[in-house]
Amino acid sequence: IVATILGKRQVLFATQSGVTSLDANTGERLWKFDYPFSYSTSLAVSPAVYNDMFFISGAYAMGAVVARVSFDGGIWSASQLWYSSGLQSHWMTPVCYEGHLYGQFGSSSSSPLKCVAMESGEVKWSVSGFGRGGVVLANGRIIALTESGALVLIASDTNSYTELGRFQAVNSTC
Repeated sequence: IVATILGKRQVLFATQSGVTSLDANTGERLWKFDYPFSYSTSLAVSPAVYNDMFFISGAYAMGAVVARVSFDGGIWSASQLWYSSGLQSHWMTPVCYEGHLYGQFGSSSSSPLKCVAMESGEVKWSVSGFGRGGVVLANGRIIALTESGALVLIASDTNSYTELGRFQAVNSTC
């Protein structure tokens, strides 16, 4: 993904050993962050960035981590803020909005949609039954597609899950 972190345009790559950042203009490596978990199968999730933090996750018992990027004395680095073995994204990248991650976390058809504080890892709310679908952010609202094909419009409220609308968009037998 391309992101601006601490005023510097960067390209972040999720590799088998960690997240690597390159200067978007020169291709020079800025920093590398090693995962606190063992890489096992694959990472289907891209890094999600908010300010100077990024989230990355892998399923199959890898877990999730948020790290903070810093630039001190002319040296770029990234250090872990938190790690969770239970909070993992299977196939989709959560969206980050105003310092919170919104997405489906888990690897089953009943996996929950959660709101997670990016800096602390605190789960603000969780609603089961979303499965391995996907989310997008549009006009400050969350649009989630459930594994069973329902399209759900959700307020980006960190205090509680507020469903604004829902309809069956895709035949669940597809």
